[in-house]
Amino acid sequence: MPRKAQNNVQQMDDQVIRCYIDSHGREVTTQDERRDIAERWCRGDFEHHIEVAGKHELPPIALLIAALIDMDHPLLCSARGVVYNSLEAGLILTDIMLKRLGVAQPVQEDSFHTLIVERI
Repeated sequence: MPRKAQNNVQQMDDQVIRCYIDSHGREVTTQDERRDIAERWCRGDFEHHIEVAGKHELPPIALLIAALIDMDHPLLCSARGVVYNSLEAGLILTDIMLKRLGVAQPVQEDSFHTLIVERI
């Protein structure tokens, strides 16, 4: 009997979420790490997020998506929230890296979200 195909968008969403917290609720990457990844990637350092992802055993594109969403980067976010699903975002970011295009720096530091909330 063939295995049931999983939703690719859901798989990628799970990988992006795993960049914030693991299955036990522990923080995997810090906001400072994600900010550094986003800022360096925007300056054209397309290797740094790969190194950090390897250190944390995460998919590099998922970590990059998480970092840019965390920064509310206008490439992926608008005033209404995240613009693209995780697969579309991954394709856009990969295209930018392959073409070595310039990207605007993240807007401001106070746009960071508090993602991990303690339960009451």
